[in-house]
Amino acid sequence: LARIDEPAPPAPGARPVQEDAPANLPRFVKTYEFGPWRRIAPRIAMRPIRLPEPGPTRVFLLKAGPGTKVIEHAHTGVEMTCVLTGAFRRDGERYGPGDFDFGDTDVHHQPQIEEGDDCVSLVAIEGELRWQGLLGRLMQPFIRL
Repeated sequence: LARIDEPAPPAPGARPVQEDAPANLPRFVKTYEFGPWRRIAPRIAMRPIRLPEPGPTRVFLLKAGPGTKVIEHAHTGVEMTCVLTGAFRRDGERYGPGDFDFGDTDVHHQPQIEEGDDCVSLVAIEGELRWQGLLGRLMQPFIRL
């Protein structure tokens, strides 16, 4: 009984948890290896999550500061976004903590981060983003998510 409040030992073969991962990520995601945060635009950073097997899907954390407007873009594949903290709006809809946003080749959008907290999202994407507008086309060769 004296040990009842002690944490359970890890299961045999269990991977350690990434200690600096956001607290509200599912535990299984925290067991993957994370790369460093990398700035991709003013007030926007991404942190890759390395999957155990190579494949067409890329997974990463995306963090954008309050009031940030993401560059307008379209998709050549699918994108699924789960908001962890903060919120964003796109096409008149609001996405906050726990909400999922799905984008595919029919989506052409420019998410706007709400005021208040940073918006941190878990993103899984296949295909490429096609940045729109003059600034987007100029930055296309340099920004790859």
